[in-house]
Amino acid sequence: MRRERGSPLTLRADGDDWLRDGERWEPAGPFYAVLGDPVAHSLSPLFQGAALRAEGLPYTYHAVWASRTDLARIFRDRGGLGLRGFNVTAPHKLAAAGLCTTLTDVARLTGAVNTVRLTDEGWAGHNTDVGGLREVLDGLLGREPPGHGLVLGAGGVARAAVVALLEAGADHISVMARPGCGCDALSVWLAADAMQGRDVRLVDWGSPLAADGVDTGCVCVSCVPVGVDVSFLTLAGDVQSPRLWLDMNYGEHAAAPPGVPGDRVCDGLPVLLAQGALSFSWWFDRDAPRRVMADALVGA
Repeated sequence: MRRERGSPLTLRADGDDWLRDGERWEPAGPFYAVLGDPVAHSLSPLFQGAALRAEGLPYTYHAVWASRTDLARIFRDRGGLGLRGFNVTAPHKLAAAGLCTTLTDVARLTGAVNTVRLTDEGWAGHNTDVGGLREVLDGLLGREPPGHGLVLGAGGVARAAVVALLEAGADHISVMARPGCGCDALSVWLAADAMQGRDVRLVDWGSPLAADGVDTGCVCVSCVPVGVDVSFLTLAGDVQSPRLWLDMNYGEHAAAPPGVPGDRVCDGLPVLLAQGALSFSWWFDRDAPRRVMADALVGA
C-alpha cells in the first residue's frame, strides 16, 4: 500500500531542529530528502520511500521546504541534522552546485546539482537530470538523433536539457528564456570554456520559430514552471510540428503549443523516475528497483 507523503519538513528558525506542521520533528535515524521551494507537490517521497523499503535500507525519505538561507545552513551542517543525502529541486539547483565540496564531471559541466550525498570530505554534488533526460530521449527517439533542439527555460533543468540533447546528437540548439528569469546566468554559462565549440545559442523569448530553424525534426524540451504560457509558440507557415515535445512538468500540468499532435507530446514523469533511479544508484551503489518506483506512482 502506498504511504502518504505527509507535510514537508522545515528548519526551525535557529537551524538546529526540524519542524513538521509547526511541531518539533526528530528523525529516527539518518534520512534522505528532496529540498525545494515549493516542494509539497514533489512525488519523490512516494517512489524513493518505496525503493528504500523494497531494498531493506534503514532510511526514510522526506520532502523539505527550504529557503536559500536554509539550503546554506543544511550544507554547513554536514549531517548533524540527520541528512545523509538529498535531491535538490527548483529553485536551488544552481545554488547547490556552489555549496558542494566536490562535484562530479556532469555537475561541473552544467553548473547545476540535483543530487547530493555526504562523504568524508563533505557534500558531493551530482546531476542525474542529464542522465534521466538522455534515457528518455533515447527511448523516444530511437537511433535517429534529434537534429535541431529547442529548450525553453534558463534554470538547472534547462542546462541539463542542453547537455542531454548534445549528447543525443543534436546538431544545434536554440535556448529560449524569459527576460529576468536566469537569462544572465544562462548567458554566462553558454559562454564558459566548457561550452565552447558547441552550437548552442540563446534566442529571445517569443522570437519566431521559423527564424531559428525549427522544423519537423525539432525536439523541444520545455523546462518552464507550471503556468507559464507557451501558446505563443503557435506553429504556422513553414514551421511544422516538432518531432517531440517533452514538457518537464508532469500530468495535467504538462502543456504544448497549439498544433502539436498529442502523440508527439510527453510529460516529465518518465524523466522524474529515471533521474530518481540514477540518484538512488549513486547514493547506494546498487541498481534501483525501477519497477517498484514506477508502481509507487500509479494513481498519484
